[in-house]
Amino acid sequence: MPTIDTNGKTVKITDDNLIRVAGIGVFRRIQREGVMYLQFMDTDRYRAKCRGSKFVEIPLHILVEKINPAQK
Repeated sequence: MPTIDTNGKTVKITDDNLIRVAGIGVFRRIQREGVMYLQFMDTDRYRAKCRGSKFVEIPLHILVEKINPAQK
């Protein structure tokens, strides 16, 4: 059974903007030109080599739109 965190007690933000949930590094928060990005690290070497980077960044507002399409 998964742990359900309904109030965010397991979410921590480190000094270098790494967001951890229950101690698991999930993504890094980056802000560029007023836009908040979430940076994910892909540990699969083959995919990273094909992509040219082990990091994938997505603007937070795009992720929110994908999760909640009715809120556009």
